[in-house]
Order: sequence, then structure tokens, then C-alpha cells
Amino acid sequence: MSGAQEGTGPGRKTAQSAKTLKPAKTAKIKAAPEEVAASTWLTTVTSTLDVDPQVLHATIKDVLDLTSIVAHEHSRPAAPVTAFLAGLAAGQRTSGGTHAEQIEAIQQHLAHLADLARGTR
Repeated sequence: MSGAQEGTGPGRKTAQSAKTLKPAKTAKIKAAPEEVAASTWLTTVTSTLDVDPQVLHATIKDVLDLTSIVAHEHSRPAAPVTAFLAGLAAGQRTSGGTHAEQIEAIQQHLAHLADLARGTR
């Protein structure tokens, strides 16, 4: 007989210990497939580019808001390029800065560009 056996002694599982080895049931949170794909892709990109994921998480809503405004009020092709330019400008402004400074700079650029895209600046 191979493997652990029921009972007592070394290498033997009791009925109680066998119960505790079963994985606990957890509530499954369903995410939309595109959200899962985006999260997986962005995790890969942040790792590849050596970007702190906290910077992404702190600014992603602003980036998505900006690209939505630009795409709907100006030009779809210009939306990702605008986001790139905001990130580029923030990077140039905070080269060597702390993550908090980088996040603040990115958020300022995104807010400014969103206002510009809405025609409020």
C-alpha cells in the first residue's frame, strides 16, 4: 500500500487531518474577460519596463478617462498617443524622482490634457 494511510502513527492521516487538508471554498469574483486580459497584459508590461505597479494602479483611471475623452471628442488614433505623450512628459519632468512625485506629475499632465480635450482650458 503506498501513500499515507488512515489511522495513527508516523505517515498516517487521521480522519480529522484529512478533512483539514481539503482546500477551503472561496467566493469567486468574476471579472470580465477584457479586464482579465488587460490586467495580465499590464502586469507583463510593467514588469518588462521595470515600472512600479503602484504607479500604474494610481494613474490608470486617469489614463483611461483621458483616452476616452480624446477618442470621443477629437480623434480615436490620437487617444493612445496623447496618453503616451503625457507619460513621456511626466517622465522627463520627474527623472529620478520618487514614485509619489512620478504619480503626481502623471496625474497633473493627465488632468491638464483631459481639460484641454474637453475644451475647458
